[in-house]
Amino acid sequence: MMVLGIFGSIASGKSTARRFFEKNGFFGIDADVIVRELYEVGGAGSAGVVELFGKSFLNQQGSVDRKKLLMFLVENPGRLSELHSVIHPLVNVRIGEILRSLPILPVGSAPQCVVIESTYFDSLYLGQFVDFLLEVSAPRDACFERVQARGLSKAAFDFFWSCSPHYEANFSVFNGGSLEEFQQKLSRILADLL
Repeated sequence: MMVLGIFGSIASGKSTARRFFEKNGFFGIDADVIVRELYEVGGAGSAGVVELFGKSFLNQQGSVDRKKLLMFLVENPGRLSELHSVIHPLVNVRIGEILRSLPILPVGSAPQCVVIESTYFDSLYLGQFVDFLLEVSAPRDACFERVQARGLSKAAFDFFWSCSPHYEANFSVFNGGSLEEFQQKLSRILADLL
């Protein structure tokens, strides 16, 4: 099995890159989707948020009020590491389960290729699963325009931008042009991987 991790700042094009690899035969995992599942009613993530910050961070249905949690973290950035200490191990366990559940391919067949999209790939987190890292970057102004279209505030954007970690990547791609140009760059990386 070969696992590619994709990281980069907010709205840099990580999801577009993941979908490109999925369309080219990779099994895709989005860590943000897993976090959203953990934040659902009865999820281990929602229990962790309550333990850290209190029940006021749950909505009426009992899942985490992600918007309220985000605004709290924007105003209290020092508390992000506390949240990570609870959520990251849960995501790590879930991704490990997913990887172990993938079918074992017959000897002689092409290796199973997996792509994981996440912001974090340190050695205590998802870094243990990946063989290669791809960093996706884009101009800050372009990233801000993309998040504005999604309704994210400038304060939230600045928060996400400032807390995006950087790792030594095997590949890097700059997403500063058209979608077609971005996909051409990704095609070259795909060829190098396979």
